[in-house]
Amino acid sequence: MRRLAWILAPALALAACADDSTLSETEPQTERAALVVGAPAALEPALRTCAPDFAPADVTLRFAGADALAAQVREKAIDVIAVAGRGRLEPLAGALEPALAFASDERATYLAAAARASRQPDAAQALVDDLLAGACHEALLAEGFGEP
Repeated sequence: MRRLAWILAPALALAACADDSTLSETEPQTERAALVVGAPAALEPALRTCAPDFAPADVTLRFAGADALAAQVREKAIDVIAVAGRGRLEPLAGALEPALAFASDERATYLAAAARASRQPDAAQALVDDLLAGACHEALLAEGFGEP
């Protein structure tokens, strides 16, 4: 019996001194949504300003021409597309939520739409809404874009 006490005593002492956080399970980390946004290069300065502060998701920006962006929508590689001119989106009508005009300049009116195949549809629509009336819209106005 004494032998058992000598064996158990150090283990009991360690358990008594243990930090509660090491004994309890840790809370699972919630992952933020990740969005891929495709847009023309003309929008790059404004989008680089607002994307890091977009609260609902981490945003990856891809800048390319309309044809390359359309191909990425078909490949389900982007969640939100922004283009200059409604005609660029017409061939993608079945793959996109309704497109909304969010800015203009002397060359074009810019439209954005969430991809129907987005893995994060709520965050994708929130980004489109932000282009219409949030921090991204303010960044576009600061870069010299006008209202649609």
